Amino acid sequence: MNQQPIKFKIDPVSFELQDQYDFAWLSSMGTVFCVFDQQDSGNISFGIEKNGKKLFVKYAGCRPMEFSRNVRDAISRLSAAVPLYNEYPQGCRL
Repeated sequence: MNQQPIKFKIDPVSFELQDQYDFAWLSSMGTVFCVFDQQDSGNISFGIEKNGKKLFVKYAGCRPMEFSRNVRDAISRLSAAVPLYNEYPQGCRL
């Protein structure tokens, strides 16, 4: 990996991406308590808590350090998965 990582800190959580990105939109959703940024899928996911409720937010459109493909492909794959997530509105139980 030749690229220097861009460091981010949101609430108590730190992570790195390949490019600068504005995550200000996350603050309206609550407090970020965890991040899953070591993905090669082109997605980054956040655990967010607001008013005692926890959410899992998956996002495509930025470039995690392990991602080497086209960002548009990651966005398309995540968009295509939305119907699957909607089948399980209460979340998937394992």
